[in-house]
Amino acid sequence: MATDRVIETPVEQARLKTLYDYCVLDSGREQQFDELVLLASRICEVPIALISLVDIDRLYFKAAVGLEKQEAPLQPSFCVHAIRQSGVMVVPDTTQDPRFARFPSVIAPPHYRFYAAAPLVAPNGSALGTLCVIDHKPRQLTPSQTDSLAILARQIIAQLELRLQTARDPLTGLLHRRYMEEQLAALLFRARRRTTPLSALMLDLDDFRRVNDTAGHSAGDAVLKAVGQLLAKNVRREDSACRYGGDEFVLILPDMTAETAQRRAEVLRTQLRELKVSANGRAVGPITASLGVASYPGHADNPQSLLGAAEQALSRAQALGRDRVLVAR
Repeated sequence: MATDRVIETPVEQARLKTLYDYCVLDSGREQQFDELVLLASRICEVPIALISLVDIDRLYFKAAVGLEKQEAPLQPSFCVHAIRQSGVMVVPDTTQDPRFARFPSVIAPPHYRFYAAAPLVAPNGSALGTLCVIDHKPRQLTPSQTDSLAILARQIIAQLELRLQTARDPLTGLLHRRYMEEQLAALLFRARRRTTPLSALMLDLDDFRRVNDTAGHSAGDAVLKAVGQLLAKNVRREDSACRYGGDEFVLILPDMTAETAQRRAEVLRTQLRELKVSANGRAVGPITASLGVASYPGHADNPQSLLGAAEQALSRAQALGRDRVLVAR
C-alpha cells in the first residue's frame, strides 16, 4: 500500500542524510541546473524534463522545463521506482506498464504516457533523485539519448558537489554564513507553509581572543576546528550548522521548538566544557560558550529577525556572566 513517506530503513536513512548534506532542498532555481534540464529536454525531444529529488515525504523539483510547480507528493511517483535501479529506467508507454498504469498522472490530466529517468547517484552510492524526461505520448529513447541522459545526471551530481564545496568553511567544514542564510530562508519558507516550528541557536566562544593571545593562532584554529567537528556530530540530518564568523556559530533546527532547542543548547554547552583540544603539544582550554536561542513563530517571522533574536539572547547570556544558555524574549 502506498504511503506519503519513504520507509526509513538504515539504507534510506543514510540516503536522506546524504541528500540533506547537499543543502539543496527548497534552495530555488539556479542557472546551471536549469540549463542541464533544458538540454535533457532538447536531446530527448520531450516537452518536460525535471531534476526530481526524493525527500522523506515529497518530491522536490530543483529544476524543470515544462512544469511550473516545485514539488509533488511522494506517492505515487515514477521517481521512487527509478532511484532503485542502477541505470536509466525507460517506460515507453505508461498505460501498458502494470507498475504505473493506474497512476493518477497517467489516467487523468496531465496524462503522462512516456517516462525515462537517470538516477542521481552521489559519490557514496546514495541515489538522491532523478533527472527525468516525460512526454504526453508513447515513445522510445535511442541508445544515444539514453547515454546522454546518464551523462547529464552525472553532471548534475558534479555540480552539486562543486556547490557544496564552495559553501563550506575550509577550517571547520561547516557552512559559510552566506550559504546558511540562503538555507535559513528556504527552511523558514517551508516551516511557514507546513505550520511547523523552526529554531536558531547562536553560539559564541567565551574569551576566544585569550586563546589566540596566549597560545597563538594555531591553537585558536585547533579550537575552532574541534568545535566545528563537535557541532557536525551533534546535528540531525535536517539541521544546518554554520560558522557565522570568527568564533561565532549558528545551528538552524527545523521542526524544533524553542524549549527543545534550549535543551539541545544546554547539552552542547556541557559538551564544549568537556572538549579536549591540544595544539603544539599543549592542552587548550577549558572551552566555554554563551548561547542564544530563538524560534519561529514565537520570536520572529523572517530570517533576519530570527537571527537577530538569537543574537540578542546570546548578548544577554554574555552580559550575565557567559557560559550559559538564554532564550529570546
